[in-house]
Amino acid sequence: MTHLQAEMLLDLIGERLGAAFYNRALYDAQALLTARLEALSETVLELERPVR
Repeated sequence: MTHLQAEMLLDLIGERLGAAFYNRALYDAQALLTARLEALSETVLELERPVR
């Protein structure tokens, strides 16, 4: 396989599967952000002081 053929194959794969990989990355990023925000919320609640 020549360099040009390999490049053309990668372009084809990118065209056909690029959107799926991009969308998966968005879902992964959203899940990561959700987990981090939950952890941050718990940390903030740990700072709460008792009210008399």
